[in-house]
Amino acid sequence: FAVIDISNSSAPVEVASLDLPGDAAALTIFYRNNYAYIGREDGAPQEFLIIDVSNPLNPSLVSGLSGVGDEINDIYVLNDHAYLGTEDNSRGMIIIDVTNPVSPSIMGSINVNDDVYGIYPKSENNVLVGEKTKFYIINASDASSMTTLGSALIGNRTRDIVSAGSLAFLATENPNAEFQIFDISNPANPLLWTSFN
Repeated sequence: FAVIDISNSSAPVEVASLDLPGDAAALTIFYRNNYAYIGREDGAPQEFLIIDVSNPLNPSLVSGLSGVGDEINDIYVLNDHAYLGTEDNSRGMIIIDVTNPVSPSIMGSINVNDDVYGIYPKSENNVLVGEKTKFYIINASDASSMTTLGSALIGNRTRDIVSAGSLAFLATENPNAEFQIFDISNPANPLLWTSFN
């Protein structure tokens, strides 16, 4: 884990680093309110880590959690809940309570029948999830009993998702439509709005 000073964009400088437990690679990172949330590959002592970066010159490991999917591909934190896209295909999306960063806990998970690579919670009841062939909209208002609102075929793996208004923007591995935009105004029936090869 490294902290880079980018105040001079032409000459970024590493100002601090932190050796994480074990040798497993870090795969994804999300920052919120002085904490960095790290997702790691399979084989890590703890796949999910929380690092205090309130002092960027001295980052410190606050806590970690094991048994959180085989690998964590994506993290997004909203309202003290960390939404994880994992390679545990029996619980592709996992939600972790990070209200107390010292003691994170699993709140629930959902099986979308495959690994999850991209995740974007617009709200607790409208979470966008991308896996190997499909794009899902999940109601996660009750993390212990999540439900699928709707889905659409995307043709290949979703690498990342963002959303604005009633549109969802997907970066995919579909060789004929790497960039896809969906109209999600009706979560039960997401519609392909356009795509770009």
